Amino acid sequence: MKSSYPVLPLRDIVVFPHMIVPLFVGRDKSVAALEAAMADDKEIFLVAQLDPANDDPGRDDLYDIGVSAEVMQLLKLPDGTVRVLVAGKERGRLDTMAEKDGYLTATVSPVDDKPAAGTEVQALMRSVVEQFENYAKLNRKLPAETAVQLGEIEEASRLADAVAGNIAVKVADPGRCVVCFAGDGDFQMNCQELATARQAGAQPIILVLNNGIYGTIRAHQETHFPGRVSYTDMVSPDFAALARAYGFHGERVESTADFEAAFERAMASETGAVLDLVIAAEAITPGKTLSQIRAENSR
Repeated sequence: MKSSYPVLPLRDIVVFPHMIVPLFVGRDKSVAALEAAMADDKEIFLVAQLDPANDDPGRDDLYDIGVSAEVMQLLKLPDGTVRVLVAGKERGRLDTMAEKDGYLTATVSPVDDKPAAGTEVQALMRSVVEQFENYAKLNRKLPAETAVQLGEIEEASRLADAVAGNIAVKVADPGRCVVCFAGDGDFQMNCQELATARQAGAQPIILVLNNGIYGTIRAHQETHFPGRVSYTDMVSPDFAALARAYGFHGERVESTADFEAAFERAMASETGAVLDLVIAAEAITPGKTLSQIRAENSR
């Protein structure tokens, strides 16, 4: 990754490494940035805006992390807008930004992916692909081969980028309440994103279903390797205290009777909230208990 790029701010999309996507560009500075990239080495830095409605974003209006990309194709349309096809390359951190010759430029430092390997990672990757296949069945806009392509990816970081790039998540209605359901293992792998939510001004309510085990992996072991369960018990932090450390409202809820009041306090929070919902290990999936899975595989 080089250190300086023309910058193309994105209104309502995030481009990930290895992702090829068409963009329609109309702002003068953005068109000038694309022209500068085409006149040089066809590389540009793509970074999402905090507020899609901002027509002239500055440094403080952009996220810290973006992606370098190659401009594969550029077509000027009769109405003055530009249709461009870009291919994401490497993730980078936006360090400084300035204006030059009518477009934005930035100095960028690389953000290295953290390698992940081992049997546990492979199991998690299989689970992600399976869940995406279920999602793909409900989303008719996705090409049928997308789930197959994801199943062929061997790197965990690349799989994560591919899934994120295909689920078409965007801030469609900032005024609506967002409620996230996450297992305790899931939350531990992503809890650092609380910092991202705070920076972006998002106010999610996160319900952590804390049963003390890696549920998806445990269900897989119980189904395919009965009696050979290993390393799925978890030692978790104090999720409520962790949430408060990030500036969120945080509570631990240990009984169903206490949930309604806790959820009302979460809804009233001005920063978002994390509710640590303590449940039994028996509650391993929404549809089956741990005992039912064992019974089915003992026949």
